[in-house]
Amino acid sequence: KPMLEMGGLIFIIGYFSNLLFVLFTHNPEINTPLLNKLIGIMGGGIAIILLGALDDLLNLRPATKFLVECVIALFLCKCGIIVDQLSFIGYPLELGAISIPFTIIWIVGIINAVNMMDGLDGLSGGICLIILSSIAVQQPSNVLVNLLIPGLLGGLVIFLFYNWYPAKIFMGDIGSLFLGYHIAIFSIIVVGFDSHPLGAMAPIFLLGLPIFDTLLAMLRRARNRKPIFKADKMHVHHQLLSLGLKHSTVVKILCFVNLIFAIIVYFSKDKNTESSTVIIIGTTILIIFLISQLL
Repeated sequence: KPMLEMGGLIFIIGYFSNLLFVLFTHNPEINTPLLNKLIGIMGGGIAIILLGALDDLLNLRPATKFLVECVIALFLCKCGIIVDQLSFIGYPLELGAISIPFTIIWIVGIINAVNMMDGLDGLSGGICLIILSSIAVQQPSNVLVNLLIPGLLGGLVIFLFYNWYPAKIFMGDIGSLFLGYHIAIFSIIVVGFDSHPLGAMAPIFLLGLPIFDTLLAMLRRARNRKPIFKADKMHVHHQLLSLGLKHSTVVKILCFVNLIFAIIVYFSKDKNTESSTVIIIGTTILIIFLISQLL
């Protein structure tokens, strides 16, 4: 039956409505570095909306989308949103010359990871709601968090009301790209790759399920000598469906899994290096085991 395929406009409208409301009613103090980041996020956000809309309407080639996403990520780097240092088990690592390439790979990778998760009613929206909520509670006093995340969360809740199985609307690429774009940005600004006790593993854990599913898809397609960007029906949610689980059950299971990752990141922010090391090693072993079973 006819289905609205650009339902992501619901939370995009909520996002911009909240931004304008906070700016004009609360007049928050925004210094120059913060203003540069806000301009970068807004500029890139408008570009990602246009890219998503064109993809929904014209079905753009994957290479075209990838190139535009790289340009948007580079623009964000120039506006001060960049990963210049990593921390792993308490040891810092300056990225230096590779900081911009690393940031571009991260942003583009997360955008597409979220896009790939949009395969079942309520799945991508539910996971993004969990991730964005976790990011919001990491630094509730952060100006950018207060400006941008509440409206996005509110719009996402309304969208999920209509997108939950059986869906009445789809978010479309305009929605999934927009969500992935902001999750990538806030994982850098709020969670960070060097400030959290888990270090670089903190944003990786928080986005655990989308990253896991994307890496699994890339490894699977490489092993089968298929194009990396070619869609298939072998994602984690498809494999769970093939086991005979109900649609809504699969969505709930995967949302719960990502909720566990989010809880680990939240409660690890006050832990010491030794505890963080145990968490990293244990989770890494579990992920390697799951990949070996699903490949």
